[in-house]
Amino acid sequence: MESAGMAFAIIFTIIVISFLLVFGYQQITQWLAFQEKAQVAKVLTEMEDTAQRNYDKAEDSTDRYKVKLPANAAICFVDPQHPEKRIYARERTAQNWDPRSMDAVKVMIRNNGYNIFYYAGGEASIEGYKIGFLAPASDGSNAGNFCARNGMTVIFTNKGLTVEVSPA
Repeated sequence: MESAGMAFAIIFTIIVISFLLVFGYQQITQWLAFQEKAQVAKVLTEMEDTAQRNYDKAEDSTDRYKVKLPANAAICFVDPQHPEKRIYARERTAQNWDPRSMDAVKVMIRNNGYNIFYYAGGEASIEGYKIGFLAPASDGSNAGNFCARNGMTVIFTNKGLTVEVSPA
């Protein structure tokens, strides 16, 4: 009799563990995606604070910011008037962006005036963001739109009415 009770206990345990794995997996992945988005939101807030601090300084002053993002996330700085310019990617850590393949993002940028777009958890979750006085650098070798990934340093430079951002 005891062996039958033990068998039922083992079967019941297997069923409970199966339910936890099937239904818990979705909850865990949603929680991890939420955590990645929260980390990106924190980075965006820190970048906005850095840009605002630089905006309040004298012209030609610079601030550096080291990007700390999840492995599969990126933050892209885009000129809303010219989102079709090829993304600048001098560094290995920079993300190449071929805007010909991202028409939906270009429409989102133009319609809403976003100068930043980002994705966390894959390119399916692309979202826009706007910092009013921020623009990608427009002169010299660092010109153009670019994406920053984890570990990359970006430079904020006060240009009077705007703060330009460029890869380091």
